[in-house]
Order: sequence, then C-alpha cells, then structure tokens
Amino acid sequence: MDIGAWATWRLIKLLAVTVFAGGVLTAAGAADLATRQRAASLMASPGFHGAWVAGYALMGLSGRSWSPWIVAGVLTSFVALHAAVRAGHSPSPRPRTVAFAHFGLLATVAVMVVRPTSLGGLVLPLAVGAGLAAVTRLTVSPPLPDQHVDRALVLRWFDAVARVEGATLILLMLVAMPLRRLAGIDLDGDTSLLGWTHGVTFVLFVQVLSTTARQLGWSARTTLAALVASVVPFGTFVFEARRARAEPAA
Repeated sequence: MDIGAWATWRLIKLLAVTVFAGGVLTAAGAADLATRQRAASLMASPGFHGAWVAGYALMGLSGRSWSPWIVAGVLTSFVALHAAVRAGHSPSPRPRTVAFAHFGLLATVAVMVVRPTSLGGLVLPLAVGAGLAAVTRLTVSPPLPDQHVDRALVLRWFDAVARVEGATLILLMLVAMPLRRLAGIDLDGDTSLLGWTHGVTFVLFVQVLSTTARQLGWSARTTLAALVASVVPFGTFVFEARRARAEPAA
C-alpha cells in the first residue's frame, strides 16, 4: 500500500466529513435562512462529494470490497444531504425534515465507527441514529417563515455543480475511455476512481437539480432538459448558456 497516498486520502476524507457534518447541522439548525442556505450549498454538498470520493479511493488502496456498512453509509449520507438541503433552502423547514437530516448524519457516523460486516449488525447504529433523530423532532422549533430564499445563490450553486458534473463526464467519456481502449492507458490506474467520482457528482447534480427546479419554479420541460443535458458531453454547458439567454426575456 502507498502510505503517502493513504495518508493524503485519509486527510481529505476527514476534512470532507467535518465540512459535511457542519453543513448538515447548520443547514438544519440555524435560525437565519441565509446561513442555512449557504451551509447546505457551500458545505454539505461539497462535503458529501469529497467524503465519498475519498472513501472510495481509500477502499481501493486498502483492497477492501463493498460491505454492508459502506453501502449503508452511502445511503444514510444521501438522506442527510437531501434533508439538509431541503431544510437549508426552506423559509420554515418542517421538524420532520430536520429530524431526517440529523438521522442521516448520526446514522452515517455510527456505521462508520461500528463498521458492521453483516446486515444484522446495521440494526444498532441505525437505531441509534433513529432514536436521536426522534428526540430532535420532538424538540426542534422551525424558524420563522418571514424569510426569502436567495435565488441568486441557488442558481450559482446549481451552475457550479452542473459544471463539475459536465467536466467529469467529458473527462470520463472523451478522455479516459478513449485512452484506455485505444492506447491501454488508465488515467486512474485501473481503480475506476474517475467513474466513481463522476457517479457521485451525478447523484449530487440530480439532488441539486430537484431543489433548484422547485426554488426557481422551473417547468417540467426545463427540468427534464437539464437532466438529459447531464448525460451528454458538453450538455450542461449548453443548457447553462441557453438558460442564461432566456432569463432576461423571462
């Protein structure tokens, strides 16, 4: 094992998890909407992405295969992300949404610490997360609704994620795959890290798209066009350019 690479990815994961946790807790708990919105967009989303890209790299370096705790951690962290973003971009988040954000975060941390190797072993860490989330739901008081979502921040957040998603798709389909098939060159050392990175980015893009479409009142046609654009090389960049041209008229 490359100790230097292991230490680097370990540090990246630690920092990413810290940012993710801080973003989820702030997005679900701050009274000020602007603070919650920035936490969801600028902390929880990048932290989620960085944590699971680094986690996959560590899994490859250690030779570890997928196990129940890894799969559970991926799923519970997405629950935390989705709930935190909904809470962070809502003038008055429901206690249920806040509770789901806390459940996802607490359950993720629990399975990462316990690391059960069987499905039965997941019961305890998931139960811990559910119990603490239930307490949260009973005690949380939603912020006052007289606040307005920063639509400009929502759009900047969407554009940033869309650009990263588009860039990873171009790198994967137009650079890495041709080099592998035509020249036998693996940019990621045959670890599939590029594919995993794009996969996590796409999941994040879909989540961001759902929030953005709801906040900005996009039609089903516009939302579908954005989704289709995300699976076509250069599609997200074309979508952004067309949307920018249409905004003044709208």
